[in-house]
Order: sequence, then structure tokens, then C-alpha cells
Amino acid sequence: MQDWALEVSDASRLDEFISIMQAEQLSKSECIALMELILASADDAESEGHLKPSSWAQVKSELLAQPEIFSGHVEHWAMLDENAEDVFQITAHMREVWAEMRKQDS
Repeated sequence: MQDWALEVSDASRLDEFISIMQAEQLSKSECIALMELILASADDAESEGHLKPSSWAQVKSELLAQPEIFSGHVEHWAMLDENAEDVFQITAHMREVWAEMRKQDS
């Protein structure tokens, strides 16, 4: 299953997934897999109209804390080459994260 995170995402469990990311000592591959699940779940929450600002702030913090691991994910979800109409629900948020990652590189 190539897009397993999209298949098993669950907006109602987003905060649970974030807590696991913050509390557990995860391997790099586990961290990547969990972030894929978190981002898919955040996208679902945003599409359902209940992505909490506090939840997004935690996701953003995790992404910015490890740009060497997550920059590819941020770039994917930011859809930098796409029109504003043909994007994920969290694309605007991810474009902000992408801009902050670029500032960190400077």
C-alpha cells in the first residue's frame, strides 16, 4: 500500500498521533511514517473544518524542529508549483512552514 497514511488517517485521533510523536523515542523511519499519518490526519481535520490551531501549532513545531527529515514532506504538501485551487486542505499551512524552513536555511 503506497499511500497507507491516506488510507488510515483519522482526524479524530490527530492529537493522539501528535502526542506519540512528542513522547516516544522513534527511529527515523518511524518518525517519517508517523508524520505522514499526522499530515494526512491534519488534512482530513482541515477538510472537516475542525483542525485546532493548537494541534496545528504542534505539528508545525515538529516539522520545523527536524527540517532535514521533513522538508520533502513539507514541499509535497505545500504543492509549490500548483494553483491555489488544486491543492490539499493544509497546503496554505504547509506553504507557511516551507517559508519558515527556507528562513532557517539562510
